[in-house]
Amino acid sequence: MSAPLAMNALGVGGVDNLGVLAREQFGLVSRTQALARELSRKGVLCRLASGEWEPFLRGVYRLRGTTITWSQHAMGGLLLAGEGSALSHGTAAFLHKLDGFTKVRPSIIDVTAAGQRVAPGIRFHRTRDEKVPTERVQGLIITSLPRTLVDLASFLKPERLEIALDSARRSKPMLPEELTQYLATLGHRRPRVGLLEELLASRMSPLDSSKEVELSQEIVKRGLPPPTAGHSVYVNGRYIMKVDFAWLDALVALHFDSYHYHHHRERFERDAQQRSRLAAAGWTNIIVTSRSLSRPDWSDAVKKHLTITKP
Repeated sequence: MSAPLAMNALGVGGVDNLGVLAREQFGLVSRTQALARELSRKGVLCRLASGEWEPFLRGVYRLRGTTITWSQHAMGGLLLAGEGSALSHGTAAFLHKLDGFTKVRPSIIDVTAAGQRVAPGIRFHRTRDEKVPTERVQGLIITSLPRTLVDLASFLKPERLEIALDSARRSKPMLPEELTQYLATLGHRRPRVGLLEELLASRMSPLDSSKEVELSQEIVKRGLPPPTAGHSVYVNGRYIMKVDFAWLDALVALHFDSYHYHHHRERFERDAQQRSRLAAAGWTNIIVTSRSLSRPDWSDAVKKHLTITKP
C-alpha cells in the first residue's frame, strides 16, 4: 500500500524543492505542503501576488504556465482531501482500465477521504476506515483493485459489475485471492458485498472479453442450459480450437465474433479453418456478433440443436 506522493513529500526538503514537488504533482502544490517545507504564510501570499502561483482549489495552487490536464484536476482533488485520500469509484476504475470505464475520462473526479470537502467537478466519498488500501497509477494514488470493486458494487447494476470484475480478473490473475482476503476484512458491512462474492464464485476463470460476459448474461436471460465457457476441443488427441461457450453433450459451439478481433486477415483465416475442422468433427458452430446479440436467431438455433440431441 502506498501513501499519496503529496503526503510522502511533507516535511522533506525545504522551500527550494517546492518547484520539484509541484512538477511531480502535475504542476500543483498545497498550502499544507508549502508550510511544512518552511515557506511562511507571507511567502505563500507573495507567490500568489506575483503570479508565480495561481489559485487552483481551496488551499491548492498551480504553478504559472503549467498545462491544465485531467490528471492535474485529479491530483488537485487528492491535495484538497489531504493525507490518506485516494481516487476511487469510477475514477479508480478508469485508471485501472476496467471494461465499461475506459472510453472517456470521468467528468467528475471521485475521491475517498476521511473528511468531507466541496469542490467543483469533484465528488468526495467519506470513509471511516483507518486506512484505505491504495496503489499508484500514472502518478496518482488510487484505491486498490479489490477496494475499487467493492466501491463499484455499491452502485453498479449486476451486469456492469460482472463486466468490471471479469476485466479485473483478466488483468490480475491473483485477484480472486486478493479480493476474497479483502472482503473477509469487511464482512457484509458494505452495500452489496454479497453480490460481489456471488459473481466471483460464479466462474472458475474470467472470459476473454466484456462482450463474452454480455453473451453469457444473455444465455442466462434466455433460459438456455449452462454451457462450458472457454472449452478447448481436442479430437483424437489433436487440438482443434478453444470455443467461447460449448454444450458438450450436444457438440454445440457458440462463438462471439467481433470486427475488432477479426479485421486481421490471418486471424480471420485461422478461425475459419479451425471452425471447419470443428464441423468436420461433428460440432455445430453458431456465431454471435455485437449486432446480433439482442436478436433471437442464435439462441433459437442453440435451443433447436439441444432439443435434437435430447434422448
